[in-house]
Amino acid sequence: MALFGGLSASSPWRKQATTLLIREDAAAKAIRSSKIAGFDLNDTLVSSKIGAPGYQVTVADWKLYSEDVVTRLRQLHEEQYKLVIFTNQGNIRTALDGKRAVAVKAYIDEFLKAVGVPILVMMATAKDKFRKPSGSMWTEVESKFNGGTKIDYKQSFYVGDAAGGPGEHSADDSEYAATVGVRFVHVRDYFKPPGASPAASAGRDQEPSGAGSVGGSPLAPSVERGLELGLSKEKPVVLVLVGAPGCGKSTFAQRLGPAVDRYGTTTTDEGKPWRRVCQDILQKKEYCLRASADVLRAGHSVVIDRTNYNREQREPWLDLAMIQRVSCHCLVFDVSADVCCARTVARTDHEGKLQGGSSVMVVRRLCKMLQPIAATESFDRVRVVRTTEDLEKEISFYTGAPAKKEEAKATGPGPSSVPSVTMTPPPARAATPVSQEKAPASEAKPSLEEPPTKRRKGGPGGVQQAMQAAAAAAEAASAAAGGGGGGARARAFPKCWRPPGLSLEEG
Repeated sequence: MALFGGLSASSPWRKQATTLLIREDAAAKAIRSSKIAGFDLNDTLVSSKIGAPGYQVTVADWKLYSEDVVTRLRQLHEEQYKLVIFTNQGNIRTALDGKRAVAVKAYIDEFLKAVGVPILVMMATAKDKFRKPSGSMWTEVESKFNGGTKIDYKQSFYVGDAAGGPGEHSADDSEYAATVGVRFVHVRDYFKPPGASPAASAGRDQEPSGAGSVGGSPLAPSVERGLELGLSKEKPVVLVLVGAPGCGKSTFAQRLGPAVDRYGTTTTDEGKPWRRVCQDILQKKEYCLRASADVLRAGHSVVIDRTNYNREQREPWLDLAMIQRVSCHCLVFDVSADVCCARTVARTDHEGKLQGGSSVMVVRRLCKMLQPIAATESFDRVRVVRTTEDLEKEISFYTGAPAKKEEAKATGPGPSSVPSVTMTPPPARAATPVSQEKAPASEAKPSLEEPPTKRRKGGPGGVQQAMQAAAAAAEAASAAAGGGGGGARARAFPKCWRPPGLSLEEG
């Protein structure tokens, strides 16, 4: 697709509604694509003083956000994206031909001449249904300004500067993307920061459809091991999920098996060999530990659905696996804070009620507390999930169902390749250093009747003793009933089932 150097000689602006201005010249009208690259205007594509109360806007009042803007926009155009600017200019109100409207339109015209790429402009001028974060402007694009072509929301994305982070005025842009149902990409991740040299932005993901959407969390350096380790069909597994709220842990765990109550039981078996232990449901860590022990003694594998943000939070699950004589695996969800925030803002049915705009501060705090899996942590298998393809491979590994390769290629939001990893044997388990970071209440250390777990000095602590006693009682009961040999009771995995579809975009 060739670049369009010139813009329409006649005015490309028109009133679509009493509070909606549209700029569509002939070049922009000719672009029909299922892939939409949406952009905020101010502090995303340009830096300017438009919107400042009382400021007299002029045609010259703008500059590119960074030197990377033109390059990236032209790259998207060549890759068959339809480029759309979605901007709120509430000071115009209904005066669509007023002085301010004329000044803003002239300013945008000059910007588009500078970039030389056809771009559709959608401008909401009042606080009504068109104003972001309402998704009405996207609906207008799909129904009236894309030649009848339906939008593929999984391949489309939106770039903005307001995600509720430190120093940001709001989370409007991330909420907007969540409302529309497209990926949100922060401007600092998509464009080179203003004034940055090429070296400063080296290593940035250059894929326009996924840049900044996945990866780059504190969990990225996690050490992987045992990737091809086979699953025993006779013994259960403890699978520890690690990641911030909104990274996709619960959706993944739900595909493995049903959730349990405090006693390790569930209302439905569904023929699945896995049980999900979720702290959002059970509320306390000690309840999760006890339920997990019950699940393992019943012969089921257990997936631990909680943040498990540092080594101290993960260590009790290694203890549990050792006591029950089963393998302990770890699955790390390396998803950026911006993506996690967008998902938690959008969801409405979270089991722990961490949802809406108030969730952003909690998610960002937990993201800062995340610690990567160290080489000295004694997991038998560690895998980092960065793309939908990675996730489908893990579903296949733990269920035996074929990986959905075609779906993964279509919906994968990030790079398809995974960095090479070092295959190392699990190290000997050592004493756990105590984190100095204050844990959130939901992940606080358990306050059991017995003392917390003591590692390797003078024998096992209270949690271990309780679990060992329970295991011994179970063995005795099994022997009395003619159940045969010692060790925790185990059963063969039932036949695998084909789980429903899932992509990383589902939070």
